[in-house]
Amino acid sequence: MRKFALPIIFLSLFLLGTINKAQASTIVKGRVTDLRTGRPVASAQVKLTTLSGSLIASDESNNNGKYKIENPDIPPRPLRYNLEASKEGYQPKTIKVTLKKGQTYTVDFKLKSLPPNKPPVIHSVIPEDNSLFLAGAQIALKVNASDPDRDHLEYQISIGGSIAQPWSSSNTYTWQTQASDIGAVGITCEAR
Repeated sequence: MRKFALPIIFLSLFLLGTINKAQASTIVKGRVTDLRTGRPVASAQVKLTTLSGSLIASDESNNNGKYKIENPDIPPRPLRYNLEASKEGYQPKTIKVTLKKGQTYTVDFKLKSLPPNKPPVIHSVIPEDNSLFLAGAQIALKVNASDPDRDHLEYQISIGGSIAQPWSSSNTYTWQTQASDIGAVGITCEAR
């Protein structure tokens, strides 16, 4: 009876090991840091997706910049995936990874911070402040502005507290005054 006990125990351990390996989870972990300072980037979104962009799993980095994606639905054979880290104020970064079920992978990200967006500058508004016009006149308004970041600008023009031209790419507006438009009328020109 001693001759058979050892092979049965060995066979049981072998089967148990095979079952555990089949159920083993795949782990992708790492750290997200600022490229320039080396400091951890908290609250960065780390997403594991298929190459076509379908989300498999995700995590958010903690205060130390660490993330951990555990037990994503990974098949036993190696496949390629996209692993992306992103956060507002940083340029997103995608790394292609090959993953296999039951393995642990460490992938660190160094995100490049983006410069802050600078507001546009309004250089002039035509007609100038305190210009006089007759009631019933047609007045051509024009906003001259630029953006230090060279972003596309939109303009909004309000007359007497009401929006006359909602946000649009046009920096001009023709105001047809009415006989009732007497006295001082405030004109507000905005750029974004």
